[in-house]
Order: sequence, then structure tokens, then C-alpha cells
Amino acid sequence: RFNIAVFQRLKRLLPEATLYLFGPAAREHVHGGLRVTHLPTRRRIDPIYDAYLVEAGGESVMIANHGMRLDHAHLAQLEGKGTIDVLMSPFNRYALPALLGGIVAPGLEGLEALVEVTQPRHIVQTHDEPKHGSGLVPMLAKVERFSPEMAESLPWLKPRFINITDYTPVSP
Repeated sequence: RFNIAVFQRLKRLLPEATLYLFGPAAREHVHGGLRVTHLPTRRRIDPIYDAYLVEAGGESVMIANHGMRLDHAHLAQLEGKGTIDVLMSPFNRYALPALLGGIVAPGLEGLEALVEVTQPRHIVQTHDEPKHGSGLVPMLAKVERFSPEMAESLPWLKPRFINITDYTPVSP
């Protein structure tokens, strides 16, 4: 699924970098004390829907920029990894007509399912900024926005939610 043109461009931009590619034979890479596990989407399009578990020094962060529905193969990959310290995922629901991609981000319903499976200590909202664009896609998008006040009424979210508003470094 990796686009060779993207790989070639990255090599031009970063000629001295060692690039680690994920694929069916390489779902994890370790470099120094950093381990990255790739959780591929089952969608046919766009690896932007993939998720990653990043581990270092006994701590872990799961990054699911478009949410993620974990299946049995994903759960097998995560087995023995321990507790996820921070889950980064969208809270908003962003949907397009099926022909244009369908559900882009599953919203609180999808987040709750992901939290139920992963049981993270903390949850950080990501990739929910207002999307700027023009044309057909923004006109057809249906967006249900999360507000931080909503966390108060969600028992599965309230004790884990870290509301980051200014993007200065924080410690969970």
C-alpha cells in the first residue's frame, strides 16, 4: 500500500535519514529505546486511517488520528504491550457520502469503543480542528463537534480526558 513516489520524495527531502517502512512483514520497528507498532486500517484506501502504538521507557502512546476499529489481528499485535498511557484520537464525528470516503472520523461512539478495548489511562483529543477548504467536500461533510464540557457527562471519558487548549508541553 505504500506509495513509492512518497518514499522517493522523502529520500530526496531527507537524504541522510533511515526510513523504516511498515508492511505485512514489518508491523513493528525498534530504534534505540523507541518501538513503533503499526496497526493498519482494514479500509481499502488511505493509510491515513492507520494507527500507531509508540512505546519508550515503559510508557506508551496510541495515535489514531482518524479513530480506529480494532479487530482480532490488531488485538493480537497489542497483546502483552501493557497499559496504554495516552490515547490520541478524534472526538468529532466527520462523515462524507460513501462515494467520497464515508466515515472519516467516528466521533464519540467510535472513541468509546476504542477506549473500551484499549483502556488507556488518559485520552487526548486530536485532529478535530476546523477543516479549511472549499468546494464540494466541505459542503457535503456532516460534522458533529465535541466540546470539552461534554466530557463531564460521559463516565467512560471524564476521568481520563486531558483537555489541551494551548499545546504547551504537559505531563499526564
